[in-house]
Amino acid sequence: MEEPTKIPEVKENVSEFKQKYDGLIIHILGTDYTIRVVPANDERMNYQEASGTCEAYSKELYVKDFTAENDPKQYKRIDKYCKKVLRHEIVHAVFFEAGISKYFEDEELVETLAHLAPKMVEIMETLNLT
Repeated sequence: MEEPTKIPEVKENVSEFKQKYDGLIIHILGTDYTIRVVPANDERMNYQEASGTCEAYSKELYVKDFTAENDPKQYKRIDKYCKKVLRHEIVHAVFFEAGISKYFEDEELVETLAHLAPKMVEIMETLNLT
C-alpha cells in the first residue's frame, strides 16, 4: 500500500489535527483524495449539520476542525471525535470508489464501519493478518 503524501504547506497557529491531516493526499481504491481540515464555522459546511463531508467528484474529504475551538461544552477528547469523523468520510469514499452507491449514502452503515474499523484492524494485527 502506498504511503499518503502531504501537500507541502507551512502554517502557524493551527491545531495539531489540522497540521497532521490538512492537505494530506490518501489513496482510496486507486484514487487520490485530499483531506481538507476546515474551521468549524467554514461557510462551505454551513449548509449541513454534519461534521464532515465526502466530495466524491472533487475527490476531497472535508472535516471540521473542532480541536481549534475553545468551547467548554466540547468533548474532552475532541481530537478523537475529529479522527472518527475523518474515518467516517473515508468509508463514504471507499463505497463511492467501489461503485456501491446504495451504501455511499447509508449513514448508519458508514457510521458503524467508521466506529468498528480501528477495532477490526487491532484484531487483524493481533493475528498478523495485515
